[in-house]
Amino acid sequence: MSDQDSILKLNLNRRAKLTAEVTYLMLKGAGYAALVFFGTWICIAIIAAVGRSLPEGAQNNPDPAPQNFIAFEQSVPVPMNMPATASAADAAASE
Repeated sequence: MSDQDSILKLNLNRRAKLTAEVTYLMLKGAGYAALVFFGTWICIAIIAAVGRSLPEGAQNNPDPAPQNFIAFEQSVPVPMNMPATASAADAAASE
């Protein structure tokens, strides 16, 4: 590292300056990590606070979403001149 590229403008020898700059960068990274961690924690806390502020009836009701995703069996329409199953074919043949 040259003296012109130094992050910290200190009058120290090269080894002390390197130690100071590495420490500064590590603390800067730890600060960013703390911002992400506490930012996420605050978002979760806000969502929990909104959930607690709902009326009691809304908190105890089941989630409506699963009923929207129920797949109903749809029967395939069968033409009238074609038997639907093998047993129906036997019944038609016996007539």
